[in-house]
Amino acid sequence: MAIRNKAAAVKPTVKITSQKLTADTGASATDLITNNGAVKLAGTMSGPTGTTVQIYDGPTLLGTAKLDAKGGWSFSTTLPAGTHALHAVAATKSGVSVATADQPAIVVDKSAPTVAYKYESQVVGSNAVDLWGTVSGAAGTTVKVFANGVDIGMATVTGTTWHMATLDLAPGNYSFSAVATTLAGNSATFSGIPSLTVGQVSGTLDLTKYSKVWEQDFTASSAINTDIFPIVYGNPDQFSFGPNGLTLSSYRADGFANVGFLQANWEPTLSQGYGLYSVTASAPVGQGTGIAILLWPANNVWPGPEIDILENWSDPTGQTGYMSVHFKGPNGEDMANSIKFSVDLSQQNTFALDWQDGSLTYYINGVMLFQITGSEVPKDAAHGGINAAFGAQVTDIGSNFQPTDTVSLTIYDMSYSVLNPVGDVFKTNGGTGGLIVPSVQKVLDVMAMDTPASAFTMLPSALIDVTEPLVRSAFNPGAHAPWFGGHGAHDGF
Repeated sequence: MAIRNKAAAVKPTVKITSQKLTADTGASATDLITNNGAVKLAGTMSGPTGTTVQIYDGPTLLGTAKLDAKGGWSFSTTLPAGTHALHAVAATKSGVSVATADQPAIVVDKSAPTVAYKYESQVVGSNAVDLWGTVSGAAGTTVKVFANGVDIGMATVTGTTWHMATLDLAPGNYSFSAVATTLAGNSATFSGIPSLTVGQVSGTLDLTKYSKVWEQDFTASSAINTDIFPIVYGNPDQFSFGPNGLTLSSYRADGFANVGFLQANWEPTLSQGYGLYSVTASAPVGQGTGIAILLWPANNVWPGPEIDILENWSDPTGQTGYMSVHFKGPNGEDMANSIKFSVDLSQQNTFALDWQDGSLTYYINGVMLFQITGSEVPKDAAHGGINAAFGAQVTDIGSNFQPTDTVSLTIYDMSYSVLNPVGDVFKTNGGTGGLIVPSVQKVLDVMAMDTPASAFTMLPSALIDVTEPLVRSAFNPGAHAPWFGGHGAHDGF
């Protein structure tokens, strides 16, 4: 009896001598972060006959180890997704047991990351290209960028944004892709980054190839022609007409309230399609952050085909401009290609964009700066796409960079021309050159969107006398988010 009691009191021993993953996938082969949960443990034990070794994952029993004749044991299993801390417990028949400490944690991650392109930025006069995008995935997810299938390096990942810092690429055509990879080795590839051409182009604008469809000379106007620009918003003190053109101003005291005007944008076939869009404008030094001259989607749906002819959101010195092309990505997200150029915005400059099938050609003062021919070039309504509404505005987007109490943009002239020969571009108002617009009620019905039509009085389809208060239309960016919605998050637009 005494011998039996002594045997029953014998305490077993158990050790884990190794914990090995079948494949520690990912960048590191030793970090225990993997997408393959297959694992093998081995160790030693001692104890009376009948002693067993069981393996636990925290409080969960995984199974019983296999013992050998020399006091060793082994155990294999496949762990599911999650974090696992394994330990072993040796137990005698009489119930005496002992446990090891937890082994280093194993993380099994089977989830793939996501990666997408957001926009690319080029600098005119150099071969510099920046790429930005979004990424999601487990902590430590990286993004690698490829140009024409060649690895060009790792992007910087900050939160859910990746940025491939300025690349000095040789002149040529490039197609980019981005590959996101988690620490466990799960990956995702985005190949929809628009192709681009790096390197300068040259040429001059030959106006004899075009016929002018309409023009407003603001140096000879005392009001905005609403046959051309039926959407006008702002307060009287934000509009100033004179021999030096129309100045749009936004004031800090009013929270930099938006002010601007735009062509018809409530049907995709309104306004214009392919052609030459030209604007002569200037912005005082220190009063130019938040200006925009653009082609807005004629159906007022954003993200969509938005072409920004001139923007300045972040340079109070007025020596930088941006041209950007926005387009809808594969998942409905906004994507863009932004071109940065040097220009003295305090001087009168004529910015012209020739939009044709498959190309966007950009000129300043008649000199060609660049041409975009990638998949991001939108199609107009006649070619299965959406027309564009030409307009200008001053917004509060750049107010964080604004050193003065006023943001202003002066416009001297705006016009639209088509390539010769002139086709049946759109109907005119009895030959007067004004655009035919739908009835006031139709405008209200279509444009009101999330604001009751009764809240607005449409401006007359005629010249606006700005001595009377201007009624903010349903297109007012303060009431309708897509109008420049989401801009200002980067150094371009």
